[in-house]
Amino acid sequence: MSKCTLLRRGGAAASSLLRSDFRHYLLFTIHYSLLLAALSAAADTHYVSLSGNHVSPFTNWVDAATNIQAAVDVASSNDTVLVTNGVYETGGRVTPGYSLMNRVVITNSITLESVNGPETTIIKGQGPIGTNAVRCVYLGMNATLVGFTLTNGHTRVTGDDFWERSGGGGWCEASGVISNCMLLGNSAGHVGGGSFDGTLNDCIISDNSAATGGGSCYGTLNNCRLVGNSASVDSAGSCYADLNNCVVLGNESAFEAGGAWGGTLNNCVISGNSAVWKGGGAYFATMNNCTLIGNSAGESAGGSYYGTMNNCIVYYNTAPGTANSSGGTLTYCCTTPHPGGTGNVTNEPQFVDIASSNYHLKITSPCINAGANASWMVNAVDLDGNRRIVGATVDIGAYEVPFHVRVRAFLQGSYNTNVHGLATVLSTSGAIPYTAPYVSDGRGVLAMPTNAADWVLLELQDSSGTPVLSRSAIVRKDGHIMTEDGGTNVAIDVSVGEEDHLVVKHRNHVAIVSSLPLIFTNILTVYDFTTGPDKYHGGTNACVELEPGVWGMIAGDADGDGKITHVDRKICEEQQGQSGYKAGDFNLDGVVDGND
Repeated sequence: MSKCTLLRRGGAAASSLLRSDFRHYLLFTIHYSLLLAALSAAADTHYVSLSGNHVSPFTNWVDAATNIQAAVDVASSNDTVLVTNGVYETGGRVTPGYSLMNRVVITNSITLESVNGPETTIIKGQGPIGTNAVRCVYLGMNATLVGFTLTNGHTRVTGDDFWERSGGGGWCEASGVISNCMLLGNSAGHVGGGSFDGTLNDCIISDNSAATGGGSCYGTLNNCRLVGNSASVDSAGSCYADLNNCVVLGNESAFEAGGAWGGTLNNCVISGNSAVWKGGGAYFATMNNCTLIGNSAGESAGGSYYGTMNNCIVYYNTAPGTANSSGGTLTYCCTTPHPGGTGNVTNEPQFVDIASSNYHLKITSPCINAGANASWMVNAVDLDGNRRIVGATVDIGAYEVPFHVRVRAFLQGSYNTNVHGLATVLSTSGAIPYTAPYVSDGRGVLAMPTNAADWVLLELQDSSGTPVLSRSAIVRKDGHIMTEDGGTNVAIDVSVGEEDHLVVKHRNHVAIVSSLPLIFTNILTVYDFTTGPDKYHGGTNACVELEPGVWGMIAGDADGDGKITHVDRKICEEQQGQSGYKAGDFNLDGVVDGND
């Protein structure tokens, strides 16, 4: 019934209903318009480019500001200031209420972001330390800085210790955030040569200097690298900052605390730092699941001086006195000599490769499952981003050893009985792509190993056949499936006691499934499909005997549907005479021909 008919039939009642509908519609329209206006106001973007025309309020690239401060000045809370490539070394404001000049001062909750990242977008201060110094950036409450290099920022040598003489690269209020930035070659007269306070995410803090806290002072650092910073007094890397999943490397202090002074450090590697007196790696810090190695001190405590360490590796540090740790409380740590206390071990930690600074643990390490679980580890990750607890008990050190599988499988198409292995024609001819041909996990390599036969996809499937993990890998000449770096122990993210079927897929072979589910209770699980049909779900129907006692995957599934049908034959026929990486090339010799 139309509204006109309703009005004719319903009289006053219908007219009242229509007026009510219209009022609701009008109110909705007004509210919707106000909402759009509010969203529009909250989403303003201002642009900065060295080649802009500098027409305020800088709302497009043509009219872009030529210095960052000008665009920041016209931005309101929640706005974004977007900056394109260049070295920005003009403009600025003094620190609010003080005298130090800053290249950029942000006093409201805006986001200042680069277009192409820190390698191409640079905010440059001015040195040396003193009256004419210019800090790079001052970040006020709730301000955010993303994707810049902050360099050559300096502070004054007089005035307020913290506001005028700290944070040469970036000075933050507690709620200020710096992300994906590089803080390089900055200096402060007091503390925090690179940064002071705030939260820093995914930043590189390198070659900065200060009296104390050459790299960073106060605040929280997540997934950052503090490298090659220096302090003329103490705390070359960080001072009273909380560090999560950070690397503190090669920082030098003229007195104490080469790496970190104070603060709480979780899942950090502290390596190659030095102090003239004590605490080459750390000084009075609280450290959880950290690895301290290769640090040095001129007197004692090459690794750590006092403080508290839980689940830490403190090994291979040097000092004339106590090499690894002196004083403090150690619990469930790996160090020598034995410090007393609970759960500590003195056996060597067994790193994968100390010479190349690979401080992951070998699967034979005494540090595996030897720590003590804590509440902060729930949903936490280690320095690699893997789950912090694999198995029932956390590992000691910054890296958790994940579960691994070592899998062997042969492809019928490329199997060569003369060499009792797979042909590598696709690899030696350069036909195998550097990126895996699997949508679920298309990881890649910089160069394909010469012993590679092709990409495969490893899956773990639950009892319903649903994939719970997919990982591309490379099957090599001898059938072992290897990671991109050539290792045959493939890391998998599973829970202790989890039961899953192991599946291997190839782009033109029938997928294979383990006869029984694998139960993950050991760090390394080995499964060899080549030894017999009993390893396959489906037995002899799911595999083919390649030579006596050697079994493999059945070739011919060109469309990857798990069956060999007329469709697969048609694909092969349509590709006859073509060369390269083709689905119809069942024998993987780089050419689709009668042999396929």
